[in-house]
Amino acid sequence: MANDDIAPPYNQEQSQATGTDEKKYGVEHIDKTIEYSQYKEEAMDAENKEQAMTVLEAVKAYPMACTWAFIMSSTIVS
Repeated sequence: MANDDIAPPYNQEQSQATGTDEKKYGVEHIDKTIEYSQYKEEAMDAENKEQAMTVLEAVKAYPMACTWAFIMSSTIVS
C-alpha cells in the first residue's frame, strides 16, 4: 500500500478483485474507549433513576407510554 494512513476498503485481495481505488475509501480509526465508558456510566445512572421512580413520577415523565399501556391493558382484559 502506498500510503499507510489510508486503509483499503476491505482488504487488498478484494480491492484488486473489484477494482476499487484504495485512496478513495480512507477510514480514520479513533480509540473511543473513554467516550464509551462515559456513555455507559451515564446510561447506568439513568437506568437507576428510572427504576427508583414512583408510579406518579413515571406517569409525569412518560405520559404517552403510560396512556398506551393503559389502553392496551384495558383492551386485552375486556
